[in-house]
Amino acid sequence: MAARVRIHLPNVVFTMLHAPDLPAHQVAFKVPQHINKLDIHQYLSKIYQLEVAEVRTMNYLGHKSKQAGGLREIRVPKYKKAIVTLANGNSFTWPAAPSDQELAAIRRPEPRSVGEFGKNSMRKMFKNAAKPTDEGAKDKGAAAEGEKGSSSSDEAKS
Repeated sequence: MAARVRIHLPNVVFTMLHAPDLPAHQVAFKVPQHINKLDIHQYLSKIYQLEVAEVRTMNYLGHKSKQAGGLREIRVPKYKKAIVTLANGNSFTWPAAPSDQELAAIRRPEPRSVGEFGKNSMRKMFKNAAKPTDEGAKDKGAAAEGEKGSSSSDEAKS
């Protein structure tokens, strides 16, 4: 029986930050507090196959601020920022920003009428989904009634 190969993937999130003041061969990330420089270097080189020359990290303290009117206090958590320098002249370029039409297609849900919200809204939604089959039956019934109605109106005229 062959031995099993275990693969351990890290359970961390690196968020790439947009830093326009950095040169093209440097990239900024927001990383968890417990990650050190060696972990960042290994993570980027082993998983993403990037050639990393240098990693610099900075710890930022969180703070509390009050919203307008002073009624609500907002807490900004502490975080660590890492600036990674890519080796061998590799450079990073941000992808082009999506057009307004592409963003509109992604962000806008289908419009809903006011009647779809509130009490029994799920029931109404399921009734609306079943309507096309019911409408076909209603159309057939209406056509049959129309034929009956036209014959009775013809009798009334004569």
